[in-house]
Amino acid sequence: LKAQQDGNLPLQWSLMSAAARHVLALGYHRRGKLAALPTQEARRARRLFWHVYFADRRLTLTQGKAPVIQDIDVDVEPFEIIQTPERKPWDTSFSAFIEFGRIQCKIYEKLYSPAASRSTDEERRAVAAHLAKCLSTWYESWRSVDYTLAYRIELFQFTFDALEVVYCSSLTLIHRGVSSSNAASAITEECFEAARKGLTAHTTAYPRSASGEYASLFTYAVWTQLYSSYTPYIIIFLHCIGNSDAQDLNLLRSSLEISERLSGLVESCKKQYELCRALYRIAEAYIKAKKGVACTAVPAETTITLPLQQPTTDSWPCFESNLEANAFPDLHVDDWNGSYMGQMSFTLENHLGKGGH
Repeated sequence: LKAQQDGNLPLQWSLMSAAARHVLALGYHRRGKLAALPTQEARRARRLFWHVYFADRRLTLTQGKAPVIQDIDVDVEPFEIIQTPERKPWDTSFSAFIEFGRIQCKIYEKLYSPAASRSTDEERRAVAAHLAKCLSTWYESWRSVDYTLAYRIELFQFTFDALEVVYCSSLTLIHRGVSSSNAASAITEECFEAARKGLTAHTTAYPRSASGEYASLFTYAVWTQLYSSYTPYIIIFLHCIGNSDAQDLNLLRSSLEISERLSGLVESCKKQYELCRALYRIAEAYIKAKKGVACTAVPAETTITLPLQQPTTDSWPCFESNLEANAFPDLHVDDWNGSYMGQMSFTLENHLGKGGH
């Protein structure tokens, strides 16, 4: 839990992969093994397995690694949903998130894994359309969950209040994966639209969390800000630069203001805030330059690395201190350190050093 709260993704992966290997060693993924246990012990083991299973898949996209627990090895009964009115909404929701974890795993496997790099763009478009449909069906199914009698209904509401942000972030990644090209021009309108909806949902959901207690806001910072808002922000930044779109800039600013507030609440949000702030200033300076207004800050470097997911280590660029006045180099977005999903980074084709042409 502390690793999650700290945003320490490598440590999360180490701990959860160890837990996954442990439940596999215990045989909790096999029906026959659990059938040999006393009823209550088997029930606890089964619930434990599915919690580890979900956690294993939750980090797949973020880390760019295949899950430890493979579906072909699993024949244990599905997660049990207790039918009491106060318990059922919680169990139904968790069962839904197990399926969400499977979809995220498929996004990685079919669009971003090393094996997926061999797929043609035609194959990728077909896969993306199928995954988008699966994700949409899943989201509509989850929205139909009746939680009016749920135990601690206020906790249920603020726990899942920002789910639209999570949904749109995943949808953005799906639409990004339709092409193997790293060019920003290869990003589809569907991808931009999903990203725009994601940031809009982010700016709508945050005030609701901010109006609640500390626990509500902290949960939002850890589970939504860190893991779901970053991908749409990068895509909208690219669209803003590519189209000199003032509405995009306003949306980036609104999201940045949220990041600033949350960075004062959770230490692990500061890194993301600093990068987003630098990107916002680049976009702001570029749009001012296009309008013929003198700008005060633009990047001095010719290369900026832009991961589509929350950076997993501290060795990621924060170029805020390197901004210089009236310097307009060609801006490129290259692979993020060459070790993590090349498809999840971009080459930006605008030429800022040529008068905005």
